[in-house]
Amino acid sequence: QCSNVPPDTGYCDHLVEQIPPVQNWGKRFATVPLKTRQAYDRFKIVAGENYTTVQIECTRNDGQSGNSTSFILQEGGFKDIDIPSTDYCWIEGDKRIILLQFSVGQEVDGVLSDPFMAMIPPVEQYSNGYTLATVSDGVQNYTHFMNLYIPKDFFQPSKIFLNDQSLEELNVTFTAIQRLGVSEVFGAQIEISGGVITLRHVNKSASIGVLVYGFSNFNSYGYSGGLKLKTLSVIKEETDLDTTWIASSGVLASLLIISWIIIIVTCVVACCMRKRSKRGSDHPIQPKDTYNQSEHEDMEKNPADVQINISQL
Repeated sequence: QCSNVPPDTGYCDHLVEQIPPVQNWGKRFATVPLKTRQAYDRFKIVAGENYTTVQIECTRNDGQSGNSTSFILQEGGFKDIDIPSTDYCWIEGDKRIILLQFSVGQEVDGVLSDPFMAMIPPVEQYSNGYTLATVSDGVQNYTHFMNLYIPKDFFQPSKIFLNDQSLEELNVTFTAIQRLGVSEVFGAQIEISGGVITLRHVNKSASIGVLVYGFSNFNSYGYSGGLKLKTLSVIKEETDLDTTWIASSGVLASLLIISWIIIIVTCVVACCMRKRSKRGSDHPIQPKDTYNQSEHEDMEKNPADVQINISQL
């Protein structure tokens, strides 16, 4: 199907993307506008879980604050947002989401282009290096670009290489993408040559993200350079029913433990009583008010023997 972005705006193109499993979606995203575009890019945010709160905070390429907004989505719900071509944004969900960036039709701003849809990599899924390829149909001349996303901890332009040149040598211009006034990711737009391209960070523990795309007259392409596809932890909703069940289960477990303690104590006491009773039957003691003639006689004859017998009782 040939799709228009936005609807009823020329010209249409085929939109396709491979969506990873929800367990591999992310929560934190940085966005960079598509190079050469003059109006806006369209973004689609899709929620993987119920009651997902999404926060968007944008910074313009001149360093000034851009638009900010927030909203709540249910599982499978989505929202389309048009972000100006001057804005670099931080998009974050408190639960897993997926973010798609759309190139709008050429009639929107008159720039050589066409619609495409590309998945934006979440910060959690950035990788250390990429081998990338541009598109060529042998007919039209494409201009190729890449958008870079570099987390603040790994922002080392001298150690990030595009083919055999560092970003520092290429004099790449970066814009800080901020969250609550603090820079989280540094974004950049770079024009690249056609063919096979390598991008890598010298620090093997570092991670960077990349989007590759290109434009020609009423034609375009775009794709995410790659993902780690790590599994993010599942966030379980706690409903009132869940809370009630957990509380009831805790009370029931406590009562069962107390009951077992009572049973065990009772058994121990009964066992001790039986042992004491058995011991008493083996060594009967004469009542104090009973006179034992034979014992009286023994005391007179041999008091030491009597003392031994008493101690054995």
